[in-house]
Amino acid sequence: MNRNILILSVLMCLAIVSSSCGGDDSSSANNESTARVKLEEYSLSFLDRGSSNSPAKAGTIAFQVENKGLLNHDFIVVKTNLTADSLEVNSFEAKVNEQTVGEILGRIPQENLGPSSTYSLSLNMSPGKYVIFCNVAAHYQSGMYGQFYVE
Repeated sequence: MNRNILILSVLMCLAIVSSSCGGDDSSSANNESTARVKLEEYSLSFLDRGSSNSPAKAGTIAFQVENKGLLNHDFIVVKTNLTADSLEVNSFEAKVNEQTVGEILGRIPQENLGPSSTYSLSLNMSPGKYVIFCNVAAHYQSGMYGQFYVE
């Protein structure tokens, strides 16, 4: 019987220690911030952070991209010193020339961003200026781009 009490006491202590050591979700959230982005025909909007007024913090940024439009879109993140409206466009394809824009950090292909879909993309981002755009034919030229800031 004493052995059962001892085992029960040890299990209770372990439960208390594990619950107090678990921490809260905010510690892991501090290591990764979320940037919500809305895509529509033909616009790209930052819903919470990333604009010049509210830059994101350097580190892992999870983009939660929601396609509120009726068409498929893609989502490309580029680190560059170019402004969002000055990317080189291949006029034959009606798309941004991805070879000249800078360092492409990540993308969500249009197969994953159909109408009414949401997709997440996590990237490790250092301080700087980024351009985010849709490179489906003619979408960039129609205004589907934005400047994203990380400090």
